Amino acid sequence: MPDTLSPRELLGQRIVAKAKLVKRGTVWMVPSESGNRSPYEVSPDPEQPHCTCPDHETHGGKCKHIFAVECAMRGDHALSGSEMSRRRPPKKTYPQKWRAYNAAQTHEKEKFQELLRDLCRDVKKPVQSRNGRPRLPLEDAIFAACFKVYSTVSARRFMTDLRNAQEAGFISRTPHFNTIFHYFEDHNLTPILREMIALSSMPLKDLETNFAVDS
Repeated sequence: MPDTLSPRELLGQRIVAKAKLVKRGTVWMVPSESGNRSPYEVSPDPEQPHCTCPDHETHGGKCKHIFAVECAMRGDHALSGSEMSRRRPPKKTYPQKWRAYNAAQTHEKEKFQELLRDLCRDVKKPVQSRNGRPRLPLEDAIFAACFKVYSTVSARRFMTDLRNAQEAGFISRTPHFNTIFHYFEDHNLTPILREMIALSSMPLKDLETNFAVDS
């Protein structure tokens, strides 16, 4: 057995140490570690192993359940805690650029409002009839709703931030906090918000390639 195991191999060893694997014909039943669902079905085909867990279905490679079955088929003894620690790959560490980190944190709210304003500028404005009071501009409504969620405070406490946003030119009018609640319940904003999420994620498209494996 190699001195260094991958994270999924180590997790497979942990499954063998903690749970009983049951073989039914050519399929192995591997318990879910969370215990919140039925066992996963593993077909340990040497050429094309398969598991019904989300991790395998997402990345297509061997998941921890497949490694657990391979370990059980070899008759390997489960690793002890100390052995798992010794064989775990060294964790990558990166130097922290504190000056850039501090600058980003201390100016985050300002930058957030600038980026949110730019996203809201492209929102298509609905045609309003000539009758009735002028409506709150849609871009202002969406800005206020998104900024309210970002603030994490109550709508009433949030009004100071919203007035400051108007003074800074991010919105043209400061809505009442009840108006913000009204737009939270407007299903017509759902496709607009989804498009804004897609647009805001585009700069990171080529950078965000790694995701957490099934735990």
